[in-house]
Amino acid sequence: MKLSRIALVASAFALGIGLTACKQTTQPNPPPAATDSADWAKFTDSFMEGYFKVDPSTAVYQGRHEFDGQLPDWSEAGLKAQVDFLKKAISDAKAMDGATLSKAQQFERDYLVKVAESRLFWLEDADEPHKNITFYIENGLDPNVYIARPYADAATRMKAFIAYANAVPKAAAQIRANVKTPMPLSFIDYAVPGFQGLADYYTGDAKTAFATVKDPALQAEFATAAARAKTAMLGLVTWLEGARKTATPQPRSSRPRSA
Repeated sequence: MKLSRIALVASAFALGIGLTACKQTTQPNPPPAATDSADWAKFTDSFMEGYFKVDPSTAVYQGRHEFDGQLPDWSEAGLKAQVDFLKKAISDAKAMDGATLSKAQQFERDYLVKVAESRLFWLEDADEPHKNITFYIENGLDPNVYIARPYADAATRMKAFIAYANAVPKAAAQIRANVKTPMPLSFIDYAVPGFQGLADYYTGDAKTAFATVKDPALQAEFATAAARAKTAMLGLVTWLEGARKTATPQPRSSRPRSA
């Protein structure tokens, strides 16, 4: 399976704020001028905690499993919250006095700002949540983390998957409300098998992955949640197939972006 864009974003943020620790490991005797600022450490901790709240799928990919089962809020209010958070974080980071930061922290700050600006560009300037349906496939809908990563026992991960599946119908409704039509035919051609694949996955491979959990009540709960999630995804497939008749030619500047 391809590395999703959400994993790339998570890795970029983690790399951006983790470089000091790395440098401390690889350079045990830094020069005296490279004194780390406690204010920057507080800022990065606050940034990640805040970002995880507006984008819990990224938190899960980063191993913060208290966010298990949650999907981003893709309502207009939820999308605005992401944009507002990134704008404030960028502004606050830029306002920090570089003279108070070590060289490593100055690099971290610049790196974090660039990654946040990139994320903001796709959310606001490119307006992907409204113009590119593939945004949702690449930013949280993939539940593979609960299947492929043995971060907990199967029953615990199964409960996380159930929570995720229960969140899918609301997410599907938000996707349908957000995405504008007509859309390029290539977007439809990309998204239809994506949503169809998720629908099949919920009641196919995911069910098989948790077959070892010998808890009839949990299995019944899983079956109900997976069936509802599948119905929601198939609803998006039906909607997209109906949108083919008004689909536009593929614009060169708006190709769907696989991660």
